[in-house]
Amino acid sequence: MRTFTVGMPGYGNLGDDLISALLVGHIRRRWPGAEVGILSGRLGNPFLSGGAPGVRFFEEPRRSQRATYGPRKAAIKGFLADADLIMVGGGGLFQDAFSPFTIHHWMKYAYLGGAVHVPVWAVGVGFGVLRTAFARWYLRQVLDRFAVIQLRDHGSAEVLKRLGLLERCGARLESSVDIVTGSDLIESPFQSTVPKDPELLGCSIRPWPGLQFDQVVDLIQSVCRERGLRPVFFVLEYAHPETSEYDYACRLATALEGHGIEAQIHCYLKDDLDTFVQAFCAASHAIASRYHANILWQKLGTPVIPIAYYPKVARLYEERDGFALPVDDLDQRPPGDLFQHLSLTDQYDLPRVAVESGRRGRPVLQRRIVSGVNALETVHAGMLHLGRMIRQ
Repeated sequence: MRTFTVGMPGYGNLGDDLISALLVGHIRRRWPGAEVGILSGRLGNPFLSGGAPGVRFFEEPRRSQRATYGPRKAAIKGFLADADLIMVGGGGLFQDAFSPFTIHHWMKYAYLGGAVHVPVWAVGVGFGVLRTAFARWYLRQVLDRFAVIQLRDHGSAEVLKRLGLLERCGARLESSVDIVTGSDLIESPFQSTVPKDPELLGCSIRPWPGLQFDQVVDLIQSVCRERGLRPVFFVLEYAHPETSEYDYACRLATALEGHGIEAQIHCYLKDDLDTFVQAFCAASHAIASRYHANILWQKLGTPVIPIAYYPKVARLYEERDGFALPVDDLDQRPPGDLFQHLSLTDQYDLPRVAVESGRRGRPVLQRRIVSGVNALETVHAGMLHLGRMIRQ
């Protein structure tokens, strides 16, 4: 079995790197001895840094890097030419929060050279938010490429229903859970056996439109004073020069120090992985907006005050009869204890369907659409780059 996984490891995001590592484990249990190719960013994956036999990383080809674009693309095409299966996921790949081309960014590999003959599975994925007409149109064009679509939450099914695509997916649709949510932590460095520090308040908060800085400071400050805790910030995404989450944590720490509360910061990829994980597991309480920070702390038995910066965080709690504070008004606090306890006992497994070769949907038309959008994405990227140069 030769499988190519398309996702977001190697871009400095802890959740995406952990998903990729856990997915490799699921593939190996289903098909012992499988050869796994992983599309990756430039930063690699610390959770697989020890090396795994039969695992190959393919750094994403970028047109802006002319010297490496051709060879990297050719290497991926060569691997796909003999692939038995393409897996897209897991995670929230089908959204347009940051770019109308996000879905295309991942789906274009399903049409690269001989890949058009290879079956495609969407595994443990989320859909939405889809704000732009272009992203919704593009999703409709490529949806038939999937042999199976495995959803990580009920909210994603609602997104497909609102778009009129639920019936079109039909029997290909499977209900599942997020890959991290449904995987045993024994397969990761995050262990519940790490002793808890009763005074440690873990904080994992990313900057987001509508999130008011002063309200975040007030929430952390009030929790620390009421419970005698000290805040430690955990930055789950760091990819220099994109350091906005780290910079935000530094600002929060400085603001808290102005109120007489000393704070520490641990940063994924800046810190040694073992140091980061040990401190993360030691938190006795937590405040988190990051989706996978919420999941990991809940699986470790750490109660969390969740901040719903994005629908997936709200879904995680609402589908289990919990609640999350709204990102645009943290002062809307219900009475009683804000800390949420979830029992995440769901088990993740790969789809139980046969891997069938052959084309799905309208491959010739779809490939033409994807090729056209490739050109459009290139022009769009060029315009953004020109805009940045003008502003500088």
